[in-house]
Amino acid sequence: MTPQELVDAIAAFCDLARSAEAAHASAVEREQENNDATQDILHIAELAPERFAETNLLATLHTLRIDRREAKKELEVTDVFAKWAVANKKAIDTLSNQLGVMRKIIARQPRDMYCLKTNVAGKKGDWITHTELPEGSEDPYRTEVNFAGKDETSAF
Repeated sequence: MTPQELVDAIAAFCDLARSAEAAHASAVEREQENNDATQDILHIAELAPERFAETNLLATLHTLRIDRREAKKELEVTDVFAKWAVANKKAIDTLSNQLGVMRKIIARQPRDMYCLKTNVAGKKGDWITHTELPEGSEDPYRTEVNFAGKDETSAF
């Protein structure tokens, strides 16, 4: 796994954990709406049976029950993860902060500099840096902030 793939996976997990409570609330709401609509149909059958005969409420009831069952399945699963996400909010926030640190490291790495310790590849004490890019590519890190309009590279 590359560093960027790791960062992307952690970011996706943090996003999923943050949205778990909303997904659970959505499933709860969907189940409740289906329950309310079912109650409406049952009350129509009880109190106004002539309206029941005029419409296709039996087919509607069937559709409502199927949708309610799907919502209930979703609710049961999201409940577990949503509770975990709430209980571990501090850990998720910490992981999210570490994600920022990891992104800064990845952004800095192409600008790493090194001071030669021997004369084997140049003069001891000379600084080397990555200055060449593959032909046809642009340096995504070259900004006015990094280079202040100068042509030389900088690690800072």
